[in-house]
Amino acid sequence: LKNLLGSSGINAEYGGTKLCRGATESVMAGLNCGTPAKTAWPLLRDCCSAFLTLGDGWPIAAVRELHEQKIVAGESGCAGYAALIAARQNENLRQDLQLSDQAVILLINTEGATDAVLYNQIIGKQTT
Repeated sequence: LKNLLGSSGINAEYGGTKLCRGATESVMAGLNCGTPAKTAWPLLRDCCSAFLTLGDGWPIAAVRELHEQKIVAGESGCAGYAALIAARQNENLRQDLQLSDQAVILLINTEGATDAVLYNQIIGKQTT
């Protein structure tokens, strides 16, 4: 596995997992874990060629962009799209992911607005 951005609970050189140190709070509550699940790790290790971590600005931007397209996406559900936004703005990441102008990308939004208050804050909707 190759770590494309930042730190995570995966030790790419060792090929195993480790507990993240420090705060792991994120708007992406569904992906906010200090280490990958032991049952999921073998699948991730054997079937994925790379991984990356994203700061909260990326999923927030993704939620907003998707909202503009009339797509409701939660902060964790749009993580794949958030990574794509990061790749649009980062040539090195685009190259690491082997994304060309002809790339065909399948994105799956795995959740809607599970936290309605946060979703409304992100899209700028005033609530009463």
